[in-house]
Order: sequence, then C-alpha cells, then structure tokens
Amino acid sequence: MHRLKRVLCLIAGCLLGAGTFSVATAQADDETTIKYRQSVMKGVGGHTGAIFQIVKKDIPHKDHLSAHARALNDLLAMAKVSFKAETSGGKTRAKPKIWTDFAGFETAAREAEMASAELVAAVDSGNEMEISKKFAAVQDTCKGCHKEYREKKK
Repeated sequence: MHRLKRVLCLIAGCLLGAGTFSVATAQADDETTIKYRQSVMKGVGGHTGAIFQIVKKDIPHKDHLSAHARALNDLLAMAKVSFKAETSGGKTRAKPKIWTDFAGFETAAREAEMASAELVAAVDSGNEMEISKKFAAVQDTCKGCHKEYREKKK
C-alpha cells in the first residue's frame, strides 16, 4: 500500500511538474514571439522613417531609396506572418482584436504589403511624383492597421 501511494505521488508530481514546465515554456515562447514581432515592426518603422526623410525632407540619399523600399516590402511580408501565433501576456501593444478579427487583420496587412510593393515599382520608375504618392499610400495603410489593431502609447 505504501509503495502504491509513493508511486501515485511520484506520478502526480511528474504530471504537475510537466504542466508547470508547459506553462513556463508557453510563456517563454509568447515572450520570444512578441519580441520577434516587435523587432520586425521596428524595422518597418525604421525603413519607413528613412524613406520619409528621403522623400519628404529631401535629404541627399536618394540612392538608398530602393534598398529601403525593398526592405520595407520584405518586412511587411514578415510582419503579416509573425502575427499568426496568438500570444498572451508580455509587453505588447497588439490589440486582442488581431486574433478575434484575424481575417480583417490579414486584409489590412496585405494592403500594406501591396502598397509597399507599389512603392518599390515607383522607386524603380524614378518618377518622384509617383514615389511620393505611393509612399503616402503606404503611410495610410500603416495608419489604418495601427488604428484598428494596435494600442496607443501610454
């Protein structure tokens, strides 16, 4: 009887430990996922800021515009995919609406990606008026997505 009790306690302890490990692992995975997403989005912001400086402030780095536009397009494709895993906890400004309205979020993300692809094409054409117009479209799609799916800074 004692032996059976010890075996049952050992099994229960292992199961509880495994459950705790699973929760801890899930939380670590969430934090890692959130940090990755934030890094991608910081890259989006960085390239958007650089493009803004070149296009709107007319700084002398027009030769960098193509690299920034392409990187922005690549990062927006990554951003869309990096939100597929729902996360909980952690420091994030992602609204839960992303996952309750994932189809809407995917549409908004796709629109931003398509707008950035059009920006790449405009940059390739060299038409400054078109570049400015397409960059404004990128900014609009980003603002629209942020309004719906990102918490404001506190």
